[in-house]
Amino acid sequence: MWFFKKPKCISKRGKISLRWGKIWYELTGSTQNAPLVVLHGGPGFPHNYLRSLLKLSDARAILFYDQLGCGRSDRSDDVALWNTERFADELDLLVKKLGLKEYHLLGHSWGAALALEHALRRPQGLKSAIMASPFLSAPLWTKDMIVWRDALPTEIRDILERCERLNSFRSEEFAFATQYFYARHVYRNVSPQHPDYQEAAKGMGSSVYTTMWGPSEFIFTGNLKNYDQTGRLHELTIPTLLTCGQWDEARPSTVEYYKSLIPGAQMKVFEKSSHMPHLEETELYMQTVKEFLKDV
Repeated sequence: MWFFKKPKCISKRGKISLRWGKIWYELTGSTQNAPLVVLHGGPGFPHNYLRSLLKLSDARAILFYDQLGCGRSDRSDDVALWNTERFADELDLLVKKLGLKEYHLLGHSWGAALALEHALRRPQGLKSAIMASPFLSAPLWTKDMIVWRDALPTEIRDILERCERLNSFRSEEFAFATQYFYARHVYRNVSPQHPDYQEAAKGMGSSVYTTMWGPSEFIFTGNLKNYDQTGRLHELTIPTLLTCGQWDEARPSTVEYYKSLIPGAQMKVFEKSSHMPHLEETELYMQTVKEFLKDV
């Protein structure tokens, strides 16, 4: 009779002190393979909406953390902290303090830009990167938003234009029009009442979002407005997977363009999804990620 040892698991959470404040993290799952480090989007929308990725924890540990300024991590009134380079420094230090010798990255939306910035620094232990519904170029993101916005019903477009003209971003009608857009291109195939999404919304870091992005998803005035790293995508030398939904804010044609710039990159489009395939087509999404990481 053969006896197999049960794979060792790890489960720990807490806060790590960095020079800007304390960062909350959770590391959970099997230790038999290199862990997956998960980078949430927003900016300032904490990790909770990505917790379905725990379905991958039978093969490897999953590291979640809330970037400074949102979720369970420290907040700050210093808006100078909300910039791409500092968030990349934060990730570098977190990986080192947790002693991750080898690891994979999964960055969603803005988190994909953060994954790219980290990868371009060529850390020794990074084995692969998954860029999910990626924000990698502000000009291309803006073009995609214009395409989707122009396809909205006339009455919705009129509300958005009127509220933007009047700077009325807290009005009920602006909220209604924004939610209409989200129902098409953010959570098309999942309820906005999904507990993981709602939990993330509660921990939203508004200061981070408005400083880096702007007053709304449609008004791009933050310090990311000129971000564009398409000219450096060819420098990626690690296995890379790009994913998006058919109705994603990051349109498939744009993600296909990113793929063409990354040597050997793979891509998967989820036909029933928008910006959150990990919630909209969960089982297929997990299978896709699992197979990619296994091949790596």
